[in-house]
Amino acid sequence: MIFYMIKNNIKLMLRSPLTILIYVLGPTLVASILISAFNSFMKSYEGVDKFKAAYRLEEGCDFEKSIELIKENFEKNGITLLEYKEGDPEELIRKNDLAGFVDFSKDGYTVYEIKDSKLQGYILEYSLTQAFEEATDTAYLSALGTPLEGAGEESAKIHTEHPEFVPAIDSADYYGIIEIVYFASFSIVCGAAFLSQEKKNRIERRFMVSNISNTKIYLAKLLSVTGAVSVGLLLSVIILVAFSGVKWGDPVLSAVIILMLIFGTLAMELMVYSLTDSVAATVIITFTIIWLMGFFGGSFETYMFSSHSRLLKNLSPIYYANRSLVELSCMGHSDYIVRSLGISASMCVVFTALTVFIGKVRSEKA
Repeated sequence: MIFYMIKNNIKLMLRSPLTILIYVLGPTLVASILISAFNSFMKSYEGVDKFKAAYRLEEGCDFEKSIELIKENFEKNGITLLEYKEGDPEELIRKNDLAGFVDFSKDGYTVYEIKDSKLQGYILEYSLTQAFEEATDTAYLSALGTPLEGAGEESAKIHTEHPEFVPAIDSADYYGIIEIVYFASFSIVCGAAFLSQEKKNRIERRFMVSNISNTKIYLAKLLSVTGAVSVGLLLSVIILVAFSGVKWGDPVLSAVIILMLIFGTLAMELMVYSLTDSVAATVIITFTIIWLMGFFGGSFETYMFSSHSRLLKNLSPIYYANRSLVELSCMGHSDYIVRSLGISASMCVVFTALTVFIGKVRSEKA
């Protein structure tokens, strides 16, 4: 019976082929535009060498106790910090061929950057941000540069992640991958057509009268929409590979990651539909959620150069999928694969259970 329902759902979706066509043309067009727009930027990202920057410490500021740790950490990652106690920062940058200047004071720090090398400026700012955000709870500095009580210099550790040491990836590979992920996360649009028809013709109510379980009704929706979206995205992938040269590191594993993300996010979207019982409200609510996930997860700004809080990135399932797939493309492996699959699977299980439960409660009241 479930196969009959899946077949019926697909027929209803085919009555509005534009909804499926969105998943073919949408990621293809958006990715093509972004590939063209950021082509030169990503090329410059590939060729960044080690560089020097300078700093000045105001006497008595909170950074004094940790500056050696910051310098050592930066040195390991290819950034040499030199101290200049006097002089105008901009003049020192010009005379000494520096990429930037960091002025540490009691109120915080100010970064001066060389105008002709924006990328090194991004890297310097990103490195400083990450140094303070990822400092352990025993470090001297918090994200605001305030010393933590009871911290010892020997126990302080600062971990940074520098974009220039992420293996090179061009704009075609990056945006050709992450736009597929973004559209995969918003699958409910593909099901909107048949959900509207189903609601209009009271098809689900007829299924309930025939004693078909809520679980089967739900699975028919989940599988039919996932299948339609997967076909659309596959066609988009083929087009991007053929015309933009997008490279996928491990096609099979990449397909599994995207498929699991579709299941996880679609399960969430179907739960929202079960709560609102409105297709329009569901699309608006889930679009907002997915847009925020994409915003913090690297769908619009490369996560390598993003200055968003690490916490916000970690809250986005899209971030894990993006990072897994991008690293598979440029490295051949990724430490984020298991986390991406685990989060997607957990979302699918949890939201499926909630949706089935809500459907059961409603059917008992009907």
